Amino acid sequence: ALIGQATGSLLFSDWIGVMSVLTPGLGTFTFILLFIGFSIKAGLVPFHIWLPEAHPQAPTHISALMSGVMIKIAIYAFLRLVFTGFWDDMAPWWGLVIMTFGALSSVVGVFYAIERRDMKKALAFSSIENIGIIFMGLGAAFYFNATGNIYGAYMGLAAALLHIVNHALLKSLLFFGAGNVYYRHHTRSMDFLGGVAKTLPLTSVVFLLGAIGMMGLPPMNGFASELLTFQTLLRGIGDYDGTVGTRLLFPIIISALAFSAGLAFVVFSRMFGI
Repeated sequence: ALIGQATGSLLFSDWIGVMSVLTPGLGTFTFILLFIGFSIKAGLVPFHIWLPEAHPQAPTHISALMSGVMIKIAIYAFLRLVFTGFWDDMAPWWGLVIMTFGALSSVVGVFYAIERRDMKKALAFSSIENIGIIFMGLGAAFYFNATGNIYGAYMGLAAALLHIVNHALLKSLLFFGAGNVYYRHHTRSMDFLGGVAKTLPLTSVVFLLGAIGMMGLPPMNGFASELLTFQTLLRGIGDYDGTVGTRLLFPIIISALAFSAGLAFVVFSRMFGI
């Protein structure tokens, strides 16, 4: 509504370079509103409350669609609006804030996933973690773009977009695997499961491949996008044009990504092992 009022149009084509017609304060406020709105749909912490309650309750094929595709639509819409109106006029701190929320989401999501005994709830919280990883790449891309580091910006975008595709494939695979287990054994609680590899041998092999991908282990696709995210963030440490606070923030974000990747290993090795 704010952009439409400023441009006199609701067409994307008329929103190109919208920051030039908005005051700096209004432009920032508009961007924050867009970020919050799309973060709610994407399930980013602290706007994630609905996601772990909704995804496990749906039928398995709908859970796969919600976690693998639906929450990514928010990122697509967010990026489309960013590229249309904000890409050339970003403030560096926008990217840093988004990156920080991404790091928070990845750590909180994987912590909750560890303590869940319901397979589908653990997978839902894992999606929150991976949305955080995607927003880390996006935040780094926005920061590098605002500071003139175009190579870093494109690396961040590539990492985020690749992880979107990889997570969509892996999480859909894992939800379908959990659905097969539920269909055969009539429970999603890991406390009441065991020996599923004997009753569902093909499902167990495919689930293992998905779990390896979600752990970020080579040679699966999850490793490639997480590695590219790490490489993008490492560029921020060597960005000596930034402030001291910025140079300190990047190691913290990298540590959060490494920490969440390590805990993801615990989540999925435990899930498959049980």
